[in-house]
Amino acid sequence: MFEYIQFYTKNFSNFTILLLIGAIIAILDITIRKIVKGVYLNVRENIRRKHGIVDSIEGMENKKSATEKEGGADDETCPKDCNAVEAMRKKLTGLIEDAAKLQKDIKENNETIKSQQKVIENMQKSVQKLVEKSK
Repeated sequence: MFEYIQFYTKNFSNFTILLLIGAIIAILDITIRKIVKGVYLNVRENIRRKHGIVDSIEGMENKKSATEKEGGADDETCPKDCNAVEAMRKKLTGLIEDAAKLQKDIKENNETIKSQQKVIENMQKSVQKLVEKSK
């Protein structure tokens, strides 16, 4: 009897761990989407500022920035932003790789749980047969 309690307790803890991993993946997914959206909007805005492009959808005409009218371009802002984007890309790549590893672990844990459930079913059948024979 103690073995059954121990076995079910272990499965419950595995199930809890899987739920936590799933929650972490969901949180990472939401966070990554927000980060990517923020980086995209920031890069788009920087490109607009650098080239003086404003969408006609916003009701404004295309115009050149003040630095371009003067004949000079402010190239110092681009490398800083490009470095930030590159660093963010590396972080996002790492997070995506970690999420892929977690997903693989979840699949492996699901397979383990399925095999354990089959063992439980077989054990239950054996116990039922023993009970029937003892009667």
